[in-house]
Amino acid sequence: MWNGLISFGLVSIPIGLHSAISEKELEVHQLDSSDLARIKYKLINENTGKEVVREDVVKGYKYEDEYVVLDDDDFAEAAPEKSKVISIESFVDLKEVESIYFEQPYYALPDKKGIKAYSLLCNALAQTKKAGLARFVLKTQEHLCLIRALDNVLVVQCLRFPEEVRSTEELENEHIEITKKELDLAKQIIKEESTKFDFSQYHNTYIAALKKRIKEKATGKVAKKGKVIQMPVRKSQDDLMAQLMSSLSKDPKKVK
Repeated sequence: MWNGLISFGLVSIPIGLHSAISEKELEVHQLDSSDLARIKYKLINENTGKEVVREDVVKGYKYEDEYVVLDDDDFAEAAPEKSKVISIESFVDLKEVESIYFEQPYYALPDKKGIKAYSLLCNALAQTKKAGLARFVLKTQEHLCLIRALDNVLVVQCLRFPEEVRSTEELENEHIEITKKELDLAKQIIKEESTKFDFSQYHNTYIAALKKRIKEKATGKVAKKGKVIQMPVRKSQDDLMAQLMSSLSKDPKKVK
């Protein structure tokens, strides 16, 4: 979907970008229940109620209660200069970048002429646990990205810009003091329940269940209704210590 170079120092590596995401959503259409025909949408003028032909549709931005119409030249003027180079500006520790800034990932695969330089960068990043910080233009948008190593493959991890992420200071979040004993119990529960993370154990069961239900309905089988999940009864803050104690292992030696 994109071909160019990754450069660091005086080294240039020819690569191609490939999406690292495989979407698993089922394509579901809206239909007329009377004959199951597809429903199509019309472009309607909200003032007149009349249909608008696509050729008459323009784009506009609301500025001080008035719309400013934007044409192709306006978008082209604001678009960043296109480049076929992802130039690494600096190297950073991966742990310094909060995951909330992570966006779309891409696999960067090397051209045959750049395999050695590609392998060199991939191994160097893996061993130093660093990532290259860079910018590049994909289509008409400039992207900030991290170039990191994953299983001997370079990943171009697009990042959100700081202004795209809401500050936690904007949120109304009441802070309540907790006791040392409560904190110690919570930490002990976390310790007891800690395991080694194995992503292979987790799957999207919704798509599989939905496909099964579709097959049942298509073959005329009666589909069973799903179970209704009951919300747990909320207890008061006074019960917090009791909940913490009950959450701990029944082994009295582990409860301090």
